[in-house]
Amino acid sequence: GEVKILNDSTPIYGQLMLSDMNIGTGTSVNLTVSGSGGASILKYTWSIQATDGPAFLFEGQSIAQRFRKPGTYKVSCTISDIFGLKKPFTTTSATIVVN
Repeated sequence: GEVKILNDSTPIYGQLMLSDMNIGTGTSVNLTVSGSGGASILKYTWSIQATDGPAFLFEGQSIAQRFRKPGTYKVSCTISDIFGLKKPFTTTSATIVVN
């Protein structure tokens, strides 16, 4: 057999599959991001930040979030490789207004 050492310098990139939205209280939203990073195994960490509260963090390429309280929320996702060898990529934020 032959063993090769892989030197992967492909940067991590991602795109949030979510645009700004206005929803009703109690609505569930599917949050999805697509990411690439060459041969790296990627980890997806979501941040949901309420205007008047702390940020909540979730992991996974796709998550479902039910918004139970009215307010304005900023949603973004940071994509990183599981070994921390590459610079993480953070998506631009989407705003969800819950009425």
